[in-house]
Amino acid sequence: MNFSKNTKKAGWVLVGSSIGYLIAKKLNKKDNYLYILVGGFIGTCIAEELLTESTKTLKK
Repeated sequence: MNFSKNTKKAGWVLVGSSIGYLIAKKLNKKDNYLYILVGGFIGTCIAEELLTESTKTLKK
């Protein structure tokens, strides 16, 4: 199955947000919104790095 770049990026953001939520729950924080945002941001950064590298290797 072939996914678009935006779909892959959204998947990484979801993974990052989920990890942020789990970290907030493990630390027993009542306000976990900040952790979800930071996790989503980290997921976006990872997606940008991975997706640009994979497209560069495919074009060569």
